[in-house]
Amino acid sequence: MTATAYRTSAVAAVAVVVLGLLAPDASLLLALLFWAALLQGVIAWGAATELSQGRWFSPAAGLVRNLYPLLLLHPIAFLLFARNVGLYGWTEHPTWWLSPGFWVARNVAMLLLVWLAARAWSRASQAGSASAGRAGVIYLLTFVISQSLIAFDWVMSFDWPWISTLFGGYFFVEALYGGLGVLALVAWVLVRQGRSRPELIFKDVGTFIFAFSLLWAGQFFAQYLVIWYGNMPEEQAFLVKRILDQPGRAMGYGVLAALFFIPFIALLGPGAKRSPWVVLPIAGLVFAGILLERIVFLFPVAPLNPLLSLLGLLVLGFPLVLTLRAGLRLPAGDAAGG
Repeated sequence: MTATAYRTSAVAAVAVVVLGLLAPDASLLLALLFWAALLQGVIAWGAATELSQGRWFSPAAGLVRNLYPLLLLHPIAFLLFARNVGLYGWTEHPTWWLSPGFWVARNVAMLLLVWLAARAWSRASQAGSASAGRAGVIYLLTFVISQSLIAFDWVMSFDWPWISTLFGGYFFVEALYGGLGVLALVAWVLVRQGRSRPELIFKDVGTFIFAFSLLWAGQFFAQYLVIWYGNMPEEQAFLVKRILDQPGRAMGYGVLAALFFIPFIALLGPGAKRSPWVVLPIAGLVFAGILLERIVFLFPVAPLNPLLSLLGLLVLGFPLVLTLRAGLRLPAGDAAGG
């Protein structure tokens, strides 16, 4: 599976280069924001469950460990998007932190570090090395830093000098939430292979999705509460710009429904958490909610071409689909070992 992941990433990299040369806007950034969250998030689940000795995850461990080559596509895509750094208003008045060269260098370096840390953890874990725990901790730290940097540099800096100290935490929690959606797809592969019964693997994934719908809602409300309770009108600009008028307001309601209300209500019953017919559609809804939220973040401040945005999402996403399909075709032992 690792070889398949590298091959599909190489093919996708060629398409990303062509797309990056064609897109003079933030279309590629939208795809990066979405797929970086999902892939970093699902690998973070692998490292975290290994550290906590979560036995529920063991059937999925082999498939998740072999997803790390897909992360190498992200620094390539970011470099191509960085040609359009002039979309950010701060480039007209750069500072030592928000200067184009440093901005590009630190983000490319961070994306490469995430890939290297995931690779180190995957190899140590597959080999049963004593260093697997340490490598898992290193990956989780790079994951948190990377998602926080993505939040601050890729999204929040569009609204410079507006800042939110909660934004980084919001992003890495949401990445874990999206990673659960990928785990639902992995669970489906395991069930198709006969390596797990639906009522076992989907019960755990569904329970975590239910829990993260509450955690996500808590994070969302925490940011609102600080603004409202502190009576800080200067903090409202980010929200006002995005949800005061249509279509931002309708999309904002859609995000709330997709990431909190519907998953919470649908997964309340214990039977729903065990059913792939419930968990898989809810996972798809989580994907839709995260993507819709990324659009809400970008559309008022950055130009997005609908066709190029769709192509970017497909190009960065198809290596994951092909890698999971390869895992489905492999015997159980081969899929686990890569």
